[in-house]
Amino acid sequence: MKRLVGLTALSLVLMAGAVMGQVGYPATGELSYFYQGAGARAFGMGDAFLGVSNDITGGTWNPAGIWVIESPTVSASYKMFKPAGEFTHDQTPVVTKSSLDMNSIGHFSFAAPVRIKGHPYVLNFNFNHNNESIIEEQFMSYFLVGATNQLNPDASYKDESFLRTYNLGFSTRVYKQLSFGATANIYDGRRTKTSELQAAWADTISVINDLIDQWYLKETTIDSTTSNGFNMIFGLMYKLEKVNIGAVVRTPFQMKNNTDYSLFQVATTNGLPNILNSDTTYVQDSVAKLGMPLSIGVGVGYFPFENLTLALDISYHRFGSTNWYYRDSTFFSASGKRTDYYTEIPIDWNNTLGIGAGVEYLVNTPYGRIPLRAGVRFDQQPRPKSFETHVYYVTNGRGDTLLASSIVAKDRQNLMSVSVGTGVQWSQINLDVAYRFSTGAEETITGFFYDTPFSTQKLEQKAHEVRVTFTGFF
Repeated sequence: MKRLVGLTALSLVLMAGAVMGQVGYPATGELSYFYQGAGARAFGMGDAFLGVSNDITGGTWNPAGIWVIESPTVSASYKMFKPAGEFTHDQTPVVTKSSLDMNSIGHFSFAAPVRIKGHPYVLNFNFNHNNESIIEEQFMSYFLVGATNQLNPDASYKDESFLRTYNLGFSTRVYKQLSFGATANIYDGRRTKTSELQAAWADTISVINDLIDQWYLKETTIDSTTSNGFNMIFGLMYKLEKVNIGAVVRTPFQMKNNTDYSLFQVATTNGLPNILNSDTTYVQDSVAKLGMPLSIGVGVGYFPFENLTLALDISYHRFGSTNWYYRDSTFFSASGKRTDYYTEIPIDWNNTLGIGAGVEYLVNTPYGRIPLRAGVRFDQQPRPKSFETHVYYVTNGRGDTLLASSIVAKDRQNLMSVSVGTGVQWSQINLDVAYRFSTGAEETITGFFYDTPFSTQKLEQKAHEVRVTFTGFF
């Protein structure tokens, strides 16, 4: 009976957590919607491409630079991504395992020069597959306190996410060496988090008759969120004799997130269904909006010699009070008009800065031009400075009631990366290959007692990524 009460209480807590999770932060997590440019060339140069952008992939970096394209061009990329890391919770390490996505088309681009009323333009379409990630973990959860769990490990976690971007844009020269470009961007994202907890144990119910109950409990939660949004990118490029100066503005927008949550609990006793501890809970069509910030980038491309390119980029993302907006109710008028009402959840985010530098040197050989590329990059990741999850009261041994709180406070995470690249260039075909290694860490305080932290988490991340890009000229 005591076991049954404990299991019932645990089920209520988990179901309450499922519902509360929809009022908190959905599966999309923290601001994974950065628009990243495409192509192995820029990737091998540390993504320092805002002041270069003189090939077909430039439409995903600075659309003002692609006005130099003189013939129809098509380009496609293939990428492989391998993240890994170590997660430490109160000094207990957990190694994060992740899958290598071997079948990901990184991007597809098409560009063609046209004339509109006699004025030259270059039209550009791009599909870009960003932020592909598959993370899997197995660990001991201590699912049942005080019971001997026969399953080891007894918990697993899987997090799959991606962000796709479609953009259509143009570029043209507006005055002498000054060019302008713009793209319209449609964002399509999805993130699915699946966790599984299970426990198996034996209970002696009668010592006299030597009767034993075999218990088994399994809980599976699926948290799935789809995201969509729209914004514009405007770019300028000014060409001097040996220097390009580029600037890009990405307009702010709102990313809309639709979340469905499911919790499945299956219990058996001696192999037979235990209906008292089996249940299914659905929370569907939870909607939240997240404001994405204004982003500004400036880049310089320097060409001291015909075969040498040096590049430097600086980008700034002004997050500030980038708040969540959760739909709390919907009203339908007599005519059928629908009105959604949202509750604002204020969050104070860190503004972020990114710096990249790269070099490209072209070696002429009898087999074609061989590019040699290298780059380094530093990026600050957007994180909420702190937010309070709940406040509660505790009673000490003397009977005094004390106020305690659970708060998540995150340090800003910094990512460092180094990249190298090469390839071969012929008259009508380019083949580019690039490799990047990136690493970063962040520490999270997950609990405070007054002003004293009592629970911490640390996440160290490493990632290997390879991109291959094919470009054809017609």
